[in-house]
This record gives sequence, C-alpha cells and structure tokens, in this order.
Amino acid sequence: MANADKFVPVFTGFEVNVQHLKTVFEEAGIDAIIRNDSDSALRAGFGSALPGQARILVPKSRKEEAKRLVKKTFPKLVDEEE
Repeated sequence: MANADKFVPVFTGFEVNVQHLKTVFEEAGIDAIIRNDSDSALRAGFGSALPGQARILVPKSRKEEAKRLVKKTFPKLVDEEE
C-alpha cells in the first residue's frame, strides 16, 4: 500500500459486524482501519447518537473490492443503492 493512499469508509454498522469485516478484509489482503466515533465522543464528554456503531475504512484503491466483500458478507445489511 502506498503511503499516499487515502482511507475511505466502506461500511458503518454495529461494532461486532465491523470487527468481523476487518478479519474478512485482512484475509483478502486489504488493510483496514476501524473508527468508532461514539467512543471518542463519550471520552470527550459528548453524547453519542448511535452507541455501538463503528465505521471501517480501507485504502481508496481497494474500495470496490472491499464493498464487494461487504455485500458478500452482509447481503441483508447493504443498501442496494450503494
């Protein structure tokens, strides 16, 4: 992965699902970052609109491949328009 490769979000959902996707991505050789803004907001003293929600980000160059894996892994959770 190039250092200049920007990470982009490919899925937002329950943290347990995001953790599972990270494993799926790693098995496919895709680097991934989990971002849990609700935990960060709570630590900073702010409330959270959607507790337990997290996002998974992948390098922009692997976005389409990652989205296919998301759809294959969680077909009922992926919106058809995405």
